[in-house]
Amino acid sequence: MRRGLFDKHKVVVISILCFRIKVKRGEIPLEQYKQLILGKMFEGNAPQPDQLKFMQETNWLMIKGLEGLYNDIVKNVSQQ
Repeated sequence: MRRGLFDKHKVVVISILCFRIKVKRGEIPLEQYKQLILGKMFEGNAPQPDQLKFMQETNWLMIKGLEGLYNDIVKNVSQQ
């Protein structure tokens, strides 16, 4: 691995390593880790509230994709 590439992505590599350790220890559920790394998007029709039109539709669909794992967070974002 080139040194420049590693320096540029050092935080990403360390974060992924730490998350994998926490998953292995059972401190983070595997589904939450996969969601964070893969960024699963909502599949279907998810109308974006008017107050969140500043947000790109892709970001809104990713937030909606979190609904199954983090219902309370998504509800708070939807209501603001």
